[in-house]
Amino acid sequence: MPDVFPFESLVEPQQVTFESEDGILIHGQLFLPPVSVEGGRHPAAVFFHGGSRRQMLLGWHYMRYYHNAYALNQYLASRGYVVLSVNYRSGTGYGLEFREALNYGARGASEYRDVVAAARFLAERDDVDATRVGLWGGSYGGYLTALGLARNSDLFAAGVDIHGGHDGDMVIRNFVPSYQPEP
Repeated sequence: MPDVFPFESLVEPQQVTFESEDGILIHGQLFLPPVSVEGGRHPAAVFFHGGSRRQMLLGWHYMRYYHNAYALNQYLASRGYVVLSVNYRSGTGYGLEFREALNYGARGASEYRDVVAAARFLAERDDVDATRVGLWGGSYGGYLTALGLARNSDLFAAGVDIHGGHDGDMVIRNFVPSYQPEP
């Protein structure tokens, strides 16, 4: 960990829920900065996990990749950001109907509604500067980040797409051969 990591001031994320435009209840973890800023409005960041078959937890994640994402969310909070980690539809832990959401994935991206709902949830908070909301994610979360920047630059001021998967039709033959048997 870097010397500037806030070991002494980690925040306890709050479990939150908000509604997507089509009425689906979305769960997330909200990291609030330990110190308030003058004027009371903080920049904000929304994190989207990869997968989509994943779920972020209220504490340190057992998977190293998401353990690091949790650490980065803590770091952003220590630097004055309100951070929302979103468990968007098609993730695990909220039932089969949620996991098998209609039109989920790269071709339909019904979970993009949850991206927009997350931005609106933050923008409605008194402690968030709605003009300074960013988003970040890796893998499928990176794809959702890119969608957010492309479709809703009115909601998102910045974003970081970490190794987003953008070509759903691409076959990587040496990845998992059993997924694509040879003819």
